[in-house]
Amino acid sequence: MDNKILAIVAVVIIAIVAVAAFVTLSGNGNQSTPDTPDTPSFEPVVVTDAIGNQVTVKNKVDRVALTELAHVELFATIYGEGWENHVCMMPEDISTRDASLGAYIEKTWPVLKNVPKCPDLYASLASNPTGVAEQILNTEPDLVILPGATMMWLTGIDSFYKLFSDSEVPVFISTFYTLGLTDSIVELNYGSLGKIFGTEDRTNEIVKMYQNSLKTVKDRLAGKSIDDTRIFYEVPYADVSNYGGVVNMGVPEVDILGYNVLKDLGVPMDNEYNLEKLVKADPDWIFLVDTSYYGMDQLTGYFMKEDTQKAQATLQKIIDARGGWADLDAVKDGHLVLLYGEFRFTFTDLFNLYLMASIIYDDVVSQKDIDDLMSGFSKYLPWKFEGFFSYQYEL
Repeated sequence: MDNKILAIVAVVIIAIVAVAAFVTLSGNGNQSTPDTPDTPSFEPVVVTDAIGNQVTVKNKVDRVALTELAHVELFATIYGEGWENHVCMMPEDISTRDASLGAYIEKTWPVLKNVPKCPDLYASLASNPTGVAEQILNTEPDLVILPGATMMWLTGIDSFYKLFSDSEVPVFISTFYTLGLTDSIVELNYGSLGKIFGTEDRTNEIVKMYQNSLKTVKDRLAGKSIDDTRIFYEVPYADVSNYGGVVNMGVPEVDILGYNVLKDLGVPMDNEYNLEKLVKADPDWIFLVDTSYYGMDQLTGYFMKEDTQKAQATLQKIIDARGGWADLDAVKDGHLVLLYGEFRFTFTDLFNLYLMASIIYDDVVSQKDIDDLMSGFSKYLPWKFEGFFSYQYEL
């Protein structure tokens, strides 16, 4: 057989072998090749939430139930672009707790308008814990974020937690202002959730920014006799003649900047606070929290415009409604401040610390420090950090 014939035979044999191999691999042409996943399989994640509970997430989180307004900011900040497509429940009071922010959210992300709403947990869990749990579970969440400042103060709601446990839906409890302004609290909230959502690079930056910014203020306060600066901090009710009482949940910025005169009352706080006790406490500064959650008209917050005339009228109304306030040294010195109240639940609680420090002390926080902090927030927040956040009483 000549070389030409041998070459042809060799080519034919190679072709036959190739076809046979293809048929074998493809299951004789009757079966398709197995699908190759586009993304790696999800590895279960175990983290510690903000109040020390171990949270196990076995499956990729695609649907998140947000039960409080602050959780909208928290989740959007941690997740980043596209966060709105993963929300299966929104807080019911989004339009009333912070009207300006709520209106912005609903206008900017209209897809959220039709998302099922979660009732106010503090009001609803006490009477119907099972019903609330079922309402949340009906949205088919992969993760539920609950407010620690609410959950820590409620009892008799074991049936609420049991439904989530039975359904194998992980629950993460987030809190800041009750335990806030520490190096660890930002890691327990942002760091832990970053591991769940796979955004650790982003949350590591947030944790570092928070810790460095907190350290800056603490370092500058070192050596000052802060206990000599006596501070009264209150969240007024709609009837401003009555003293508010929610401050027993903790005011960490006050504890850093001065002496919280409410400590003298013990814990929980005596809700029957009155002028006699305030005169005895002799505060150097009085901070009143502005929040519509307790029925006040909103004067401060994201995207709010300055309205000094209305703010001064509000402060004067409080002074007039509380006999003897006009004679308090703090009021006579102009040391009465109205302060935005919704920064207490996320990493933006740093802003209240910086703002209060700049008001109380001349040499701790500058306007540049505040501007830099606002720029840092804007880098991670789903919206630009802008608005009007405090008013000081004008004599």
